[in-house]
Amino acid sequence: MLRYDMMPQIPANPRPLPDGPLYFVGVGGAGMSALAHVLAERGRRVAGSDPGIQPEVRARLAAVT
Repeated sequence: MLRYDMMPQIPANPRPLPDGPLYFVGVGGAGMSALAHVLAERGRRVAGSDPGIQPEVRARLAAVT
């Protein structure tokens, strides 16, 4: 059963992302690669590292960066 009182609260005034390129450690994972992909599509410069990144994930990220 999902308890909404246990979910983290989104702050009213979230901090903006820093200017400049964003670097992701573990960029080959499902969550980090998705964040990097969305931010790259929105015009941000992204980079990252992951020794176990799959070729498909690398190609997908390379296509948007």
